Amino acid sequence: SSEEPIVNDEAAPQQTMLEAVLSAMPDRMFRLTRDGVLLGFKADKGHDLSAERDRIIGGNIRELLPSELSQRALEHIALALDNGTVETFEYELQYPDGLRSFQGRVSASGHDEAVVVVHEITRAKQDAEAVRASGQRLGTLIANLPGAVIVLDRNGIITFVGGRALEKVGVAAEDLLGRSVFEFYDYPPEVVNHLTRAVAGASFRDRVEFRGAIFEARWSPLR
Repeated sequence: SSEEPIVNDEAAPQQTMLEAVLSAMPDRMFRLTRDGVLLGFKADKGHDLSAERDRIIGGNIRELLPSELSQRALEHIALALDNGTVETFEYELQYPDGLRSFQGRVSASGHDEAVVVVHEITRAKQDAEAVRASGQRLGTLIANLPGAVIVLDRNGIITFVGGRALEKVGVAAEDLLGRSVFEFYDYPPEVVNHLTRAVAGASFRDRVEFRGAIFEARWSPLR
């Protein structure tokens, strides 16, 4: 295997099962006392931590980590030990190749001892930010459309409104969100038919009248 088992400078029989479980997991794991003393850890052999094993075992995270991060870790260790809960926190560290993000999950592993499982979430954070930025750009584009984009669920409830066309009839998006489209049409049977067709997968056009203005509407299902 390319991974080393947790190092335990005070190995005890009760830790055997815990170490076996942890050794099968891909994330980095650290065994710490309530006060922050590093009793052991597991990381890939190629990881920088493995080369520093002898130096850092027995050291305190107050000396090994940035002060703000070590304080946050100690606070979550205390919560996990005092409450018997699994505590989660996120943090960032600067590396030569850039800023990287991590998530730490803390749980009690013995009397005044905790295991911290660290998982890198850099890619997930980058992907989430890309989706957010893309959504923001799309939202800006829709907001400035001369027409209007209205999203309905299968029950006719308005879940999204965008575009400038509704301003012409004095309607703001917040006036429509969460309300039923049937409140705003003079011919509900026709709207029911259109909605049913769109939910079934059909795309089509028609003209609708809304507050004295006539709009050309295109109905399409969201897939």
